Amino acid sequence: MDAPKPAAPLTFSEALDFYFQAGNELYDAKVQGADAQVIDSLERFAESLLVELTKTADATGTGKNFRAAIRQERGAEKRTLWFRRTANRLSASKPGLLSLELLGSAGIVIAIAHYILHLETWDSLLAGLIIVGLRLSLPWTMDKIATHEERGMRKLWRIDVGASTGGQKSKAH
Repeated sequence: MDAPKPAAPLTFSEALDFYFQAGNELYDAKVQGADAQVIDSLERFAESLLVELTKTADATGTGKNFRAAIRQERGAEKRTLWFRRTANRLSASKPGLLSLELLGSAGIVIAIAHYILHLETWDSLLAGLIIVGLRLSLPWTMDKIATHEERGMRKLWRIDVGASTGGQKSKAH
């Protein structure tokens, strides 16, 4: 029986696709709070691909530009992950309309506005209502920001924006 033929080495573009797919999976694992072992395995896989991609880029004289692009991608990913985690935490802790936190913060604002800043009663009440509105809309706003940032990352990672979190390679390369 013949031994299996070794597979042809990946092209730079194919390896880059794998790297971005690994980045997508790693991002999703971090957002979902996956097991540390899963995250560590994905990080090691992505880093090993990055080492080989960097060597190839250096060999072709584009290493400096490649490193700059990767630094930019990692910075964007870190920022996007912060937005998503913050949005998730705010959504999980979103106060009800009559929660003590919300009423307490509105009451403090009203008291400060009326007794310390000497605003009229209606202006003080308006300031309290603004605080309530801002606090209730904050989870929605952060979710919209996170979604916008994720769309940008998925485009960078060559993942179809409309695809599920598993992500598919884009047909436009």
